[in-house]
Amino acid sequence: MIKNILQSVYRNLYKYAYKLNISNNHILSRKYYSSEKIFELEKSRLFFRHWIFLAITSELSDEKSWVVKNICGTEVLLTRDGDNYYAHQNICPHKNIRLCDEEKGTRPLTCKYHAWSFNLDGSNKRVPLEDKSYKFNNRQKSCKNLKTYEIEKIGVFLFVKIKKSSIRIQDQFEPYVLKSLKLISNYFDNRIISYKEKRNFNWKLNFENLRDALHPAVLHSKSLSKEVDFTAQYDEIPPVYEKRVWLRLPYASSFSNDGGYKGSDSFDTLASKGIKPLFNEGYFNWLLFPNFHMASPNAGRQFNIEFLNPISSKCVEITHIFIMQKSSYSNKEIEDELEAYRVAGRKILEEDYWAVESVQKGLEFSEIEQNVGAYEYWNLNIANLYKRIIHRWFIF
Repeated sequence: MIKNILQSVYRNLYKYAYKLNISNNHILSRKYYSSEKIFELEKSRLFFRHWIFLAITSELSDEKSWVVKNICGTEVLLTRDGDNYYAHQNICPHKNIRLCDEEKGTRPLTCKYHAWSFNLDGSNKRVPLEDKSYKFNNRQKSCKNLKTYEIEKIGVFLFVKIKKSSIRIQDQFEPYVLKSLKLISNYFDNRIISYKEKRNFNWKLNFENLRDALHPAVLHSKSLSKEVDFTAQYDEIPPVYEKRVWLRLPYASSFSNDGGYKGSDSFDTLASKGIKPLFNEGYFNWLLFPNFHMASPNAGRQFNIEFLNPISSKCVEITHIFIMQKSSYSNKEIEDELEAYRVAGRKILEEDYWAVESVQKGLEFSEIEQNVGAYEYWNLNIANLYKRIIHRWFIF
């Protein structure tokens, strides 16, 4: 009841401010895309205190394997022991040296400096010459294990939380979003291809672009717009104040059909044509707050994951993972099809990244704020939530 009253008050206040021309006409002011001080707030209050996607289980294919991932400069060592998954800081607790230098492997977790070794669950396995040379007291003995982070497995998706907080994964994502991830996981082939790249833009710009329903017709006129009809998303958009809400955290993530499939076969490679679609024909999106995007351009035959790891306020590392629906095709056939899918999607990604990098460059020399319209109401709502989180404003 109180929440509804407050939301009504908020909408009415914004309505009159909008009509009187005194409301902000930008999603976020320019400083949020270039300030290192704000980036530090993002790290501590957003990325480290919330659940962040880090990997899919097929990246740890061996039952005794591990991979090293990164969240805003913090290296996370993901390990697998049979059906159990663990997340640790990639640091030996003795001298704070990096435990694993490689990106992935199956070798024992043994420090190369003094040969401290650890079990896959992070517990200390052995300290050579412990009784003779170290002579630890009880407090020191309690600090021999790897620092461990909370981890949640949703289908094949692994999420990690770096700092202790009261936020459960059920508090961050709506039940239907978690259910959709679990259900879709049952259809994933365990053969993937992936790569990483660095781009020069603030990570938030990419997600504002992904929520922008008007840009495909212009930016992707010769690529994605030939495949997908996005017009239904922006028909008869009401004034922006009628779409402004005091957004709660679970509603910042979504699973949606963002466009109708036109029937072109750019994404339908030889193998995918032999796979039954999981959904009605269309372009499907998963946008998980704050930095995870998964899309299926052809109704669940193929998927690509786009995971953004901010490096600074003006630079981001992007991990791309390409997956197909389960099939009986050989490893070579799947590899060829995933590579063809990667090439087909690369043109669209380059168009998007050119746009957001251009926006980032414009922020460097312009003093003009964005001038947004009513159709961008969802970006305005997300930005409002984002500011409440990083500035620790009241959230309900």
